[in-house]
Amino acid sequence: MSQNLFDNLLHVKSLFRDRRALGHAFNPQKLPHRRDEISALVNNLVEALRGHAPSNMNLYGRPGSGKTAVTRFVCRDLESKGAAEGCNIRTVEINCRNIDTKYRVLAEIGNKLAEEGDDAIPFTGWPADKVFDRVRARMQARAGVHVIVLDEIDHLVRKGTEGDDLLYSLTSLNIGLLDGAFC
Repeated sequence: MSQNLFDNLLHVKSLFRDRRALGHAFNPQKLPHRRDEISALVNNLVEALRGHAPSNMNLYGRPGSGKTAVTRFVCRDLESKGAAEGCNIRTVEINCRNIDTKYRVLAEIGNKLAEEGDDAIPFTGWPADKVFDRVRARMQARAGVHVIVLDEIDHLVRKGTEGDDLLYSLTSLNIGLLDGAFC
């Protein structure tokens, strides 16, 4: 058999223009039929461009309805507009289905906020309050507005008080941040 097994299919036109669009990490350039959802997020997050902390938001809906895609779409534009306007805005997305403890969520936030030369927060081993203090210090050092997206937070909240403690800690972050740093 001199022909390769894939020769017959390799050059057949695919049903998909861009198969990557089916993947979870795909970020579309347009989101049709999500105008109202996008508008609700933008109306709240515009405060970040004004140098203020936006209100906390809770997005809910059926699985696959586009919550993650809309959030990524809006956060991408928020960071882009912030850079164009000279506003220091940073968005951090954590998927709580994969990162599912208070410690790991805080460590992931802290590591995503790390600047060159900062030590990584270890995967385990520190007290949670030390990790929280490191996150707060990194936010303070970077200043600006930090938007934290906790995707699939219901998986962490279902675990009991740990999810509730995390939400309380994150919502109280602004009390300890000074000099124009907001979360």
